[in-house]
Amino acid sequence: MKARQKGLPPTSGGFSRWLPLLFLLVGMLLLPPGGLSPSHSTLAQPVYPGGVAASGSSHVIRPVSSPEPVISLPSTARPTIQPPSDGWLLYQGGGLRDGWSADSPPQTTQLAWSAHLPTPPAGTTTISGGIVTSGGVVYVPSSSRAVVALNGTTGAILWSYATNGSVAAAPALDQGMLIFADQAGKLYVLNSTTGGQIVVIPLGLPDNGASPLPVGSAVLAPCLANRHNSLCKFSLPSGTEVWNQSVGSFLSSPSIDPVLDMVYVSNTSGGVLGMSFSTGKVAWNYSFGPTLPITSSPVISPSRELVYAFASQASTSGGDLAAFNETLNGSLFMKHPRFEDFLGFGVSSAAPVLSSNALLMATELGTVYAVNPSNGSYLWEVHPWAGNTNEICASPLVANNALLVDIPGSSSCGSGGSQLFELSTVDGHTLSHISIVNGSVDAGLAITNTAVYLGANDGTVLAVGIDPPSAPRNLAVTPANTSLDLSWSPPASDGGQALSQYAISWGVSPSGQLLSTTVSNTTLSHLITGLTDGLPYVVIVEAVNGQGPSTEASLVATPGSVPWPPQGVKDVLAQDSFSLLWSPPAENGGFAVTSYVVHWWNASKWQHHNTTLSATATSWTQTGIPDGVEVFAQVAAVNSWNRGNYSGVVEGAPYLAPGVLTLVVNPASVRPNIHLTVQGVAVTVPVGNGTASSPYLPGTYWVNASASGYQIFDKAVTVSSAKTTVVYVNLTVAPRNPFSLSTLQIAVISAVAVVAIILGLLVIGTRYRRLRAIAEPEEEEEGGGEGGISESRARAILQPATPAEGEEAPALPEPGYAEEAPAAPPEPQPEAPEEEPEGTGGRLGDYFARRRAEKETLKNSEKNTPEE
Repeated sequence: MKARQKGLPPTSGGFSRWLPLLFLLVGMLLLPPGGLSPSHSTLAQPVYPGGVAASGSSHVIRPVSSPEPVISLPSTARPTIQPPSDGWLLYQGGGLRDGWSADSPPQTTQLAWSAHLPTPPAGTTTISGGIVTSGGVVYVPSSSRAVVALNGTTGAILWSYATNGSVAAAPALDQGMLIFADQAGKLYVLNSTTGGQIVVIPLGLPDNGASPLPVGSAVLAPCLANRHNSLCKFSLPSGTEVWNQSVGSFLSSPSIDPVLDMVYVSNTSGGVLGMSFSTGKVAWNYSFGPTLPITSSPVISPSRELVYAFASQASTSGGDLAAFNETLNGSLFMKHPRFEDFLGFGVSSAAPVLSSNALLMATELGTVYAVNPSNGSYLWEVHPWAGNTNEICASPLVANNALLVDIPGSSSCGSGGSQLFELSTVDGHTLSHISIVNGSVDAGLAITNTAVYLGANDGTVLAVGIDPPSAPRNLAVTPANTSLDLSWSPPASDGGQALSQYAISWGVSPSGQLLSTTVSNTTLSHLITGLTDGLPYVVIVEAVNGQGPSTEASLVATPGSVPWPPQGVKDVLAQDSFSLLWSPPAENGGFAVTSYVVHWWNASKWQHHNTTLSATATSWTQTGIPDGVEVFAQVAAVNSWNRGNYSGVVEGAPYLAPGVLTLVVNPASVRPNIHLTVQGVAVTVPVGNGTASSPYLPGTYWVNASASGYQIFDKAVTVSSAKTTVVYVNLTVAPRNPFSLSTLQIAVISAVAVVAIILGLLVIGTRYRRLRAIAEPEEEEEGGGEGGISESRARAILQPATPAEGEEAPALPEPGYAEEAPAAPPEPQPEAPEEEPEGTGGRLGDYFARRRAEKETLKNSEKNTPEE
């Protein structure tokens, strides 16, 4: 049985009794004041901070009815024989003879070039037939029995082909072939690139102004068959006749709608015929009457619905306008029988043209009329050349809703010069115009993306619209050391032709020899090097196309650079002032130094200032700086080009008269045991009186004193100018301050303190459990009294016996309970210590004395008891 015993007295005193309290005390002492934050630290330093209207043009104003539906010009609806975007392959543009071009008119109507065709020894040369062009080549018929190919950019003659007779009608271009007829009644087929002959076809009918019409592998041309004026179809390139069809007194160039397989032609007897392109069979024939000859080709609308024909009477007597249904076997769609009542006067021999919103007609008195192509109703009229009533002889053309028409300067075609007008097809107002000083133009015009080509009756070919480009824009220059860096923008106009390059010239201004170079047409900058600093240079940039250079974009600039920073910059500190000294820069950038700029600021207000000095200045002084305040300054040189870079920053604190800091160590007897510093610098205190003095600039200083590893004095003191500041380092009165420790040191000491506290708590807990075990009652060990504890057991608990040599120390019992005796015989125990005198051991000694007395009594009683 385990019995609990209460009232066991605690162990007696000794060092172990006070060990936990010692650990706690050490830990508390090691903790720094203020917790785990560092002590005094130094503050961080501050951180430093379109067209010109023709003169006199007139626009007739008449009441205009509400707009009526007009036809559209979808490009997909046009036959494949229409001219490509880079040329004008047929008279009036294409097989529809509508005078429409996919090209845009030139950006200007300035004369680019003119070229005169060769003139025979006896006679003159005129150009009365239309011009055709493609691939940058212009093909011109002439009366001098030749067809000439010219360079479309320069006008230079590429080749010339001699004919048997003069050529009065426009040639035609198709699949690398040039096709035309002459007055000798022959049809010529040439290689358009070389001018070499492919085939010559006899027609029997002299060229009467009608242009041939090539369509695929065939060509339509006027011919004399069975002694009648006929239209013939020939195979190409063989020249074999396919069919011929009599058309009466043939005059006009044929037009064709290849989709409907229909060819249309008119004659001088007032007839309009429609026939099959495949067979030549006439499908229908309409007559205006013998007194109304038709002098122009029928015009087909792009929608393939209507065919327009114009029958003219005698000059100023008017004429008729009629339209026929293509899909209804040529039935009459509309007609104005008294055209002169409608328009006022007769229609010119020049062919009419179609725009997207109007049918445009030139008249015998120099007026242009516009009617609705859907119903013939009046839209507007204009007289471009005010006061001029001459007949318009050359067929006009339409390009991107602009009408190009040439008006002669004399009463009849062929003399007196002319003017080329560009008119709006919307209302007829003038977009631009140009005077043609050569002979009058009465032949058809040709157009490309870059130019309009005209042939005059004096044998001159003119190109209008390919201008030299305008000047480059936004020319700018950045001067640098011995160089000029140029930049510019493209010209506003390229003159109607893509730029080929930019030309750059430069030389010493104003009369130095110019040097030059060129850059590509896509380059918009250039660096000119090898120049002399300080000299002015004139720089010229020109844009160039096939017509030559543009007007000049120029400027004058001086190469050079800013000065280098001044040399030898340093500060000079004095009472109440800050001075900066320097020497001139090693390089002035090619220009004389004109001034110096000092940039400075101070640490009290951080306000920046700039001070400009003369070109001869080598120093600068600023006074009135607050006592001990730092000043920062830098200096730069300036020349006529710009300010150079600043020097490095120089800093310093001006001062007044220095103050005296006096340290008095009290008492002097402890002087050898302390270490005294001012602002981290050791101070030696004289042996005699324990006092140290030294002049210091005005400011705040830390005075520290330490002894035996402890900081015992730490104080900030201020030294003002011209005064003595006395600091008493009183070591007997000043409190003892802890170390000034770093964060790492604080952490290590704090950790040691925490460990000591924990160890103290563990020791207290262990002692407490042992005392509890002693206080609890245990079963009597063998030889012990009832309800008690043996003396040896109690002593083993309180003070374990020292094991014999070679033996292990016995294990201590768990506190609080007495354990049962082991089954094995008990091991020999060491001899018990001498008994303590009764009454000398406290409560525990009294307890053991009573136990010994009880045992002694028991033994005596056993001796006195007789054996049984």
